[in-house]
Amino acid sequence: MRASCLSLAAVLAVFMAACSGDTCEPDCSGRECGPDPICGEPCGTCGENATCEDGQCACDHVACGELCCAAGEICLMDFCAQDPCDPNPCTEAHKTWCLSDIYGLVICTCDPGYEDDGTGTCRPECCAGQAGFIEVSGAVTDLVRTPIAIDLAAWSQLDVIVGNGAPLAETRSDALGSFHFDCFDVSDAHIGLVLVADDAGDSYFPTATGVAAYGGASDKLCIDQTPPVWAVPGVLVDNLDAHPDIDSEEGLVLGFVVDAEGAPIQGAEVTQADGTPIDPIFYPDASFDMTASSTTVTGMYIIPGPFNIQTLTAEAQGETFPDDLYKAMSVAGLVYMCIIRAED
Repeated sequence: MRASCLSLAAVLAVFMAACSGDTCEPDCSGRECGPDPICGEPCGTCGENATCEDGQCACDHVACGELCCAAGEICLMDFCAQDPCDPNPCTEAHKTWCLSDIYGLVICTCDPGYEDDGTGTCRPECCAGQAGFIEVSGAVTDLVRTPIAIDLAAWSQLDVIVGNGAPLAETRSDALGSFHFDCFDVSDAHIGLVLVADDAGDSYFPTATGVAAYGGASDKLCIDQTPPVWAVPGVLVDNLDAHPDIDSEEGLVLGFVVDAEGAPIQGAEVTQADGTPIDPIFYPDASFDMTASSTTVTGMYIIPGPFNIQTLTAEAQGETFPDDLYKAMSVAGLVYMCIIRAED
């Protein structure tokens, strides 16, 4: 016994007991290990992989119910088992953060500073976490889903509406239609974001597509634009201009009503979100006869400008459509694309 480990009261108690001939009675109240403070007698010992600290047993590595796991072990449903992440099986680039579920199965996740791009590949975290900045990726197609290489510009929706300002970012899609806008500032794009495809009148009419996943300046976002950004052939717009109620210089809204799988819906009527009818509105068939009162087999609808920004929805037997998602407007010299998709 070392006196330095005992309090003054304990020393006096031992001394008095020795002088009086009484036997020292240890007091281990609230202690499960180490010496008692009265007589210095042991109060118990700790089990394997545990150390006594201030009278209590503490696991050296991982506590597991009533057990203490050894180095290199983890707790699985109150049993100690070999850590499946030691050695680390996660070797994919930027995806070496190893976790395990309650059954001991390995989960490889992105390293700090990286995030899953939705395909299982880890890419650098969008815009390095800068609030008010986003990146947008996607593809450009024509109305029959042919990929197009074309110039693209990202605009604040408000700037598109009033017809001034400058694009927030510019890029070009490749031969497969794929595009990516690197990190750009959207702190002033408060009501929406629009991507405009434009080849300066070569083959396609300037076409605007709203970025569906963008809801205003917010924390950093990586947006994969689905459905695609559209480019409407100029010859189609020329043919539409032959209709007495359509003038592309006033702008027009062109879109499709589709089911949850993306197939055109026949017999749908497009309205404002509150149910207010839209007049005029046209529903062309495959030959561009526009006398139908609801969508034909093409699922297409056309709203000629001027048409102030509205939230659109559709009505069709057996289908339900959101009434707060699809915003559209006519913009002078632009076709504004708006695909109205039924809910699952």
